[in-house]
Amino acid sequence: MKKTLFLGFLIVLFACDDGDIQIERLDFESVNVSSCGNVSDPIETTFFFKIDQDEALLLDLASGLLKYETSSPGTITSTIPSPSNLIYRLFSENVSQDYFCDAIPSLEPTVAKENTATAGDIAIDTKVSVATKDNKTYSHSISITGLSLTNDLGESLTDSSTFFFGDFTTSTANS
Repeated sequence: MKKTLFLGFLIVLFACDDGDIQIERLDFESVNVSSCGNVSDPIETTFFFKIDQDEALLLDLASGLLKYETSSPGTITSTIPSPSNLIYRLFSENVSQDYFCDAIPSLEPTVAKENTATAGDIAIDTKVSVATKDNKTYSHSISITGLSLTNDLGESLTDSSTFFFGDFTTSTANS
């Protein structure tokens, strides 16, 4: 059902002329979630991104959403645009992880188009995926519902279905 709704969203993107918003495809399903810095500490990890050649989806979560514990009794939530943010960028050429993680970002590739999420609800479901005597591995599943992207001209495109951003894994030594 989720894939059908997302496919419908893609068809709307191709079928409608929303002026300058022109997102040709928003398909990051097969792309892994990446992050910079100390990814072993989820309390400090807030910036995530997905790169698909010359496109990137950037997610900046509110601090403290990812924890070394299961999300009980349900999911942890946040809203877009505040306290969390999401940006879709189209670059002049393929972009790499270094572009987002280097202390001094390179000048190339340049951002050709940028669409900012002006609405959406983030849900994070955290579960222990592996537990051993010395280590616990947590899987954080991140999804977004009601995503609305807006360009610099104020033109918007909204998808009310749930968009699966991806899974992110953290590990810690057992206490």
